[in-house]
Amino acid sequence: MRIESIDIQGFGCLRDMSIHFPPDRAVLVIEENEAGKSTLASAIVAGLCGIPTRRAQGEAIKLLDVHKPWDGGPYGLQMVVNAAGRRYIIERDFSRSAFAVRGADTNRDISAEFDRDLCVSLLGLPREDFLRVAFVSGKEVQRFSSSASRRAP
Repeated sequence: MRIESIDIQGFGCLRDMSIHFPPDRAVLVIEENEAGKSTLASAIVAGLCGIPTRRAQGEAIKLLDVHKPWDGGPYGLQMVVNAAGRRYIIERDFSRSAFAVRGADTNRDISAEFDRDLCVSLLGLPREDFLRVAFVSGKEVQRFSSSASRRAP
């Protein structure tokens, strides 16, 4: 699966933001502290997997409340993804707990074909597994080391 773009109407500190990901490159987000890097990663996960509507054990507040837009505006996003040779438009309105999936080429609503956790439908991975394999945070980078045997193509 490849994420082509994400348009965020409102998600935490992010407002009216569009990002298009190049098809032939990996994306590395480098910004100052508190610029919204982790919020962007959370928005991507929420777009694909949804946001759990109830608190997990040990959480003080629900994830749904954590990412509400700071200015109280719209709480949602739209993503375009390519999976298994098909392009999809994913729309999430978190304030209404609504999601829609449309074929990017036909614009036809095909939401009924998908589970609310689209990672299960598109990748066969539940949210927890997707979180473990999809992102490398700044804290984890320190555990990586260079390898003399790895070379760029």
